[in-house]
Amino acid sequence: MKRMEQKLINLSLSRKKKCEGVANVRVSDIEEIDVPIRMHNEKEFAMLKESIKTTRIMLPLILIKKERGDGYILVDGRGRLKVAKEFGLEEVPAVIYSYEECDDEQRKEEARRLAIILNSF
Repeated sequence: MKRMEQKLINLSLSRKKKCEGVANVRVSDIEEIDVPIRMHNEKEFAMLKESIKTTRIMLPLILIKKERGDGYILVDGRGRLKVAKEFGLEEVPAVIYSYEECDDEQRKEEARRLAIILNSF
């Protein structure tokens, strides 16, 4: 088994989480956290903008629900969220996960780890 796959499995087993499904989420309810990941270059970003302009957002963002349920923490979809904001979209499709027995700081740390793993492939 590859090292990255093992990390993903270990991370997945480390927390009690539940997928709540896909829903449209208000852009204003999504918190972006600082994550050291590769961002789109200008050409890739222009292509993403054109794609979203033509077909809307086809691949949902990945979010973690905040502890009190008053918003979400972004795990994956920074480029899509940036385009949504530029286009003035009020809602975006998202896969939402909730975590038991975690405060918001732990949820943010989990989001950082997942973002790094998802962006390393």
